[in-house]
Amino acid sequence: MITDTKTAQSRNGSVREAALRTIASAVCPEDKKEFLCLFPRQANRFRDGARKNGTLKNTQLAMTVEQRMLLATYIHLYLFLKSRKIQADQTCKSVRTALGLSDDFVLLLQQALRCLPKAQIPDQISPLRLMINPPDYVINWATSVVLLARKGSQVAEKVRLPKLNSKEYEHPRDRQMLEMLRNTKGFDTLVRKFYEHGLEPLLRVRYTGSNLKVTSSNFPDLYDDLTTACEVLGIKDVPDLYLQQGFINAKTAGIQKPIIALDFGCINLLSRDERMFILGHELGHIKSEHLLYHQMGMVLPILGDVLGQLTLGFGKLLETGVSVALLNWQRMSEFTADRAGLLCCQNLDAACKVMMKIAGGPPRYYPELQVRHFMDQAKEFKDFDLLTQNKVAKVLSTLWSDHPWTVMRGAELLKWVDAGSYKSLLNRS
Repeated sequence: MITDTKTAQSRNGSVREAALRTIASAVCPEDKKEFLCLFPRQANRFRDGARKNGTLKNTQLAMTVEQRMLLATYIHLYLFLKSRKIQADQTCKSVRTALGLSDDFVLLLQQALRCLPKAQIPDQISPLRLMINPPDYVINWATSVVLLARKGSQVAEKVRLPKLNSKEYEHPRDRQMLEMLRNTKGFDTLVRKFYEHGLEPLLRVRYTGSNLKVTSSNFPDLYDDLTTACEVLGIKDVPDLYLQQGFINAKTAGIQKPIIALDFGCINLLSRDERMFILGHELGHIKSEHLLYHQMGMVLPILGDVLGQLTLGFGKLLETGVSVALLNWQRMSEFTADRAGLLCCQNLDAACKVMMKIAGGPPRYYPELQVRHFMDQAKEFKDFDLLTQNKVAKVLSTLWSDHPWTVMRGAELLKWVDAGSYKSLLNRS
């Protein structure tokens, strides 16, 4: 218990030190003397190096996302009261960079500041003291800003994992089922026929012929989400992205040069983090090199007819055996892609809400969706595995499906999070 108390005190001290360093870097020259008088013990350190970038290097490590957003809110309020334009001001940008917050956060702050006009700020309180020792109504306002930011979408910059290896997050059944698939009788014939008939270009035409390409010019926000997702997962070659008609879904095609087709419902019905989960899911398929086998599953019925004609009907038998093995693996590959999606959005609530919406949640009820209920349902579903007859029922009901049940996907994702593997990957960075 003594050790825990000392650890807590040390952590609180680190947070306070990080907060003071960040505030010192933002204080205007005319308020510097007053600031140093308020913190005489740290005066020498702040006087000498408060504005050096190195002093803020470990700020993110000492504080939670909520603490960083709250501190940024107070600092931006101070600079706003000093008549600084917080979106373009270089000091504000340096603070957001040090605290690991995206530019989306300042847009939210600008809206919130309209609810706290300058006329409500007493003249006798200087902007500096208002930031360091805010009254209750300012504390309530700043807290509401943080809660609003967390409820909508993650405004913290995503942790980048440039050296991420797909094997670090792959579902164990993914690799196991893939090996079984490769050893399935007739699978080598299927792969050879896939390349022989040159079916990949046809799939590429299918996704690009009637869909709208996303670029940095026509959909800059969506393109920025894509490039950010690639940076997070350590994918150097950004795939082409297209918008297609549809509700909430996405597809990926192409082996040498993959493309992603995103339903336009993902733009209207998902928050930024929810959309990042979808993009990360598809990028996970690319990073794990799933696409060859996914595409084979798409054209297997066609290949089955071709092989059937060439082998006097035996191709149909071949197709059935390979189809079962291919679909068994494909369902496992979705668990891997979900993990990549979570690594990308770094927001478990957003990942669960995507699954709730895909599972059938009507758009009119989206504001009322409760993630904890979905989590409870997922945990109950996981418990069914203890009963053999339910295992059989699950296998039979998903035998010809290329995706596992949505609630099953949620259960597998929560299991991975609870095991600590997800946090370990993020903390490693």
